[in-house]
Amino acid sequence: MTVVERIYDRDDLSTDGGGEEVVSQGMWMALMNLVGPLKARREQMGLTIAEVAKRSRLTVATISKLENLHNRNPSLDTVFRYAMAIDALVTLGFEQIEPEED
Repeated sequence: MTVVERIYDRDDLSTDGGGEEVVSQGMWMALMNLVGPLKARREQMGLTIAEVAKRSRLTVATISKLENLHNRNPSLDTVFRYAMAIDALVTLGFEQIEPEED
């Protein structure tokens, strides 16, 4: 089984059944691990969602959906603009995954 097949294993997919996009559990956890600290930083700074919307030029609805994980596939632009509005920086990287031996 390839890495992609493992990531997109149909038994490991999450959806709320309401027509939302299906994402792997691993991707869901990665999004939670990114958004949680960003939301905590906003709250620590004492900023409202409306204030962050104004700073980032995103809509209140977009920020609310991001923070509440209702947008399961946010664009990099959305995440970067949100982060910059709270004086934070999101960085990207990668890790090489070794194939499993059968």
